[in-house]
Amino acid sequence: MVQLLSHFIAAQLLGIIMFYVGLRSYLALTANWMSTHLFVVDSVVTPVTDSGSLGELLDCILSDAYTMISNLGDMQPECIGPIGPASTYGVPLAFNKLASIVNFVGAFLVLLFITVLVAELISSGAQNIGQGKYLAFTYKVQERKAFKILSWTIVVFVLVIICDTIKFLCVLYFMGKAGYITNFGEFLLPTLLTLCYSAYTLGSQKVPPFFTYDSDEFRELQFKRGWSDIMTDNNAFGQNLGIALLKKNRGSSKELDMLLPRGCEPPCSTPEAVLAACDKPTEKDSLV
Repeated sequence: MVQLLSHFIAAQLLGIIMFYVGLRSYLALTANWMSTHLFVVDSVVTPVTDSGSLGELLDCILSDAYTMISNLGDMQPECIGPIGPASTYGVPLAFNKLASIVNFVGAFLVLLFITVLVAELISSGAQNIGQGKYLAFTYKVQERKAFKILSWTIVVFVLVIICDTIKFLCVLYFMGKAGYITNFGEFLLPTLLTLCYSAYTLGSQKVPPFFTYDSDEFRELQFKRGWSDIMTDNNAFGQNLGIALLKKNRGSSKELDMLLPRGCEPPCSTPEAVLAACDKPTEKDSLV
């Protein structure tokens, strides 16, 4: 079960984890940009300018920026000074409080996403990563109501961030700081695009395997998969299985035999059982 949960979280839910990594990075870089352009006071900058240790100041500001996105209290970091308001975002809060709220909401959504899907995985009865029951669960998980609700919640969450960022840039323009817009875009656009792409991959429909997987016979199958496969997601495994099935039907059994070696534990299914289960008459076309 430990192996099963590890694979499900590390391989199958990698997209949702990377979404939070992208969100945290975006918030930290935004806090860093806000600090260097709008918040840092002369009392902090002047001594550094005189001493010539600008690199140390920028490193210190970046460190404070990461602290800023996880602190809901009143802040006055040594390298930034008093944290200004998030009025440019249209929110009557100190910027660190707004950034922290967004960070915590994002973390909550990710934890909720993982918790709900792990609970559904456990309820499916799957026991190991080579089991047909586990493969079938992951191939159909996007059709589940919980997945659709959670993935679309995250997509809407990202859209709100994008809209608020556009509003922020408009405020900068009307403040007479149009030059900041280009700087902000070059500094943060790659991270924002990464965040958007991770949200898109959650909501986009994966191409299902061409073989039959939604049957009791397929769920009873057992393939050889161990800890060395912990980062190989089930879509990649499905592609390998599909190629092995096609080659088997054309007289080459090597690839399929590698997925079903003798003496594996738990005992692997026979090639004949796999062929029969994966080519059951359904709305899908026959493999033959």
